[in-house]
Amino acid sequence: MIKFLNCLFFSIICFSLVVAPAANAGEIVEAGTTLSEESYVFTIEEATSLMRRLEELEAREAELARYRELEEVRLRQIDLYKVNEEFYLTQIDRYKRIDLTNQSLINRYQRRDKLNSLEKAGFFVLGVGISFGAISAANAIVANQNAAFANF
Repeated sequence: MIKFLNCLFFSIICFSLVVAPAANAGEIVEAGTTLSEESYVFTIEEATSLMRRLEELEAREAELARYRELEEVRLRQIDLYKVNEEFYLTQIDRYKRIDLTNQSLINRYQRRDKLNSLEKAGFFVLGVGISFGAISAANAIVANQNAAFANF
């Protein structure tokens, strides 16, 4: 099968070279040759100019493809920055709530400390009062007993 295809391909090439001897693209012909069909004919300078222009456009196309890739990367970066900004703002809100909680705990502990100081002072005054009362009561009891023994 492959041999048949090779033979067919070779036959087509030979037929095109022998039967259809016309000017093909890229073929160099002698000056003054007339063409049997309408076609574009360029001088060598025009052809080289067109070739340079084509190479320039291909380079620009490659550069454009690179810029498109860079634009996709830039858009992904922007999306990541947006997500990062949302995360950052959420984190700031969380820190603000933690700060408010900490401040309320500090205020509560300060009130407890203040009440604790007042409680300690109250216990001290109560202790002094009880001690003074106990000594006064003991003194009164001793005085009454002395007076009761003195009457005997």
